[in-house]
Amino acid sequence: MFSLSTVTAQEFYFGVRGGLNFTDITKVTNSKMKVGGNLGLMGGYQFSNLLALETNVLYSFQGCYNGEVSKNSQINLDYLKIPVLAKINIFKSFYVEGGVSFNFLTSALIGKTPQKGLNSFDLSIPVGVGCVFFRHLLVGLRYDISTVHINPPNNGVNSVFSLNVGWIF
Repeated sequence: MFSLSTVTAQEFYFGVRGGLNFTDITKVTNSKMKVGGNLGLMGGYQFSNLLALETNVLYSFQGCYNGEVSKNSQINLDYLKIPVLAKINIFKSFYVEGGVSFNFLTSALIGKTPQKGLNSFDLSIPVGVGCVFFRHLLVGLRYDISTVHINPPNNGVNSVFSLNVGWIF
């Protein structure tokens, strides 16, 4: 996948990926970053040595710590995320990516208390960079900013910075 020296044009690929999320809810007073994770599958089509289209299906653990709700309470928001990304090869196995992600809220807790009334759908814009080593090992950085308010009429939106590793079969 995705290297001028190792991949032929017009090729399908698939694999697994997972990593760490550094998440926050922007536009919320006293919000502090929370560390979570993500895990899932990826698949794509290499159109040429320069361009690929990839989609992922990821389970993502997000949220933040918020001193407003109660001192150091943890807000946990879990999503099933389906990003669709264009990947552009910049140099050998190094690429940049960008696209859109369709995210579905699966769980919302403050501490251990379930929350109702939150948006069950989130549309976000992921952008990132990555590199493929030895044709199979993927290492990537991605920033994902939401376009949908989590709890209308409040203005908070998800902000997710991910560090991922993956294996391309």
